[in-house]
Amino acid sequence: MNNIRINKLIVMAMIMFNIGIGHAQDKMISVEKELTYLKGKEASWFEKTCDDKYDYLSVYDSASRYDSIFTARLVRYLKKYPSTVNWPFKKLSDKYVSVLTSSDSLFRIYSWDNDQGGTCRSYTTIIQFKDGKGVSVVMYPKRRSQVPDALFYDLLTVKTDSNTFYVVAQHIQQSSYFYNDAVKAFSIVNGKLNDETRVFKTKNGMQYSISYDWKATGSIITKEGYRTDNDIEFVDSTRTVKIPVVLENDSVTTRFIKYRFTGKYFEKVKE
Repeated sequence: MNNIRINKLIVMAMIMFNIGIGHAQDKMISVEKELTYLKGKEASWFEKTCDDKYDYLSVYDSASRYDSIFTARLVRYLKKYPSTVNWPFKKLSDKYVSVLTSSDSLFRIYSWDNDQGGTCRSYTTIIQFKDGKGVSVVMYPKRRSQVPDALFYDLLTVKTDSNTFYVVAQHIQQSSYFYNDAVKAFSIVNGKLNDETRVFKTKNGMQYSISYDWKATGSIITKEGYRTDNDIEFVDSTRTVKIPVVLENDSVTTRFIKYRFTGKYFEKVKE
């Protein structure tokens, strides 16, 4: 009888556990649906700014309002539901938001074009990370005057015995044809985001970021096919950062400068 009772309790516990998982998944599906709707409304209003039959300022204000609502809701949900750090947000990322997740699933960046800029584009970024104290959510940068708005488009996780570095590729559109891309390192120190993690060894000393200005020249044809001409590339298997070589006229070439993590920092390598 005791074994039968124990088995019943185990079965009930498993049922309740699965119900809990189901409810959590349903909630996250609902959250993502709401966020995707809000960002879609913002995008729809912004499209109307190019249509002469609408008053530009009116539709622009509507787009701005929906983006503000979307940002506030996203921050609220990321804080309220810590499990969002591992939720794929596939519908949202397929259409509107760049969602980058570290390989250890402890660090995530959400960034998007908020349609508030002109030829100089404006981006919004939220960083979410998990440590022993829980999940934290921060707007980045805290004050937009600190660093230019950037769109983050790739992420490399580098784990050592004493620390973990999150190396990201970011893009800034300065005008219709002039841009700035950079590789930048973050880390979590005592539960706080450190955006000045100096892991790049250069001839000018240790740096937390390497950037370059470039001019749009269209797609480049390589032996593998077409690629866009602004990509910083990461090679996870060798923990290598590939930064495009830019000529004096700001044109991007098919060559790369390579920095490889050698145990303590990234060093320039030749191959």
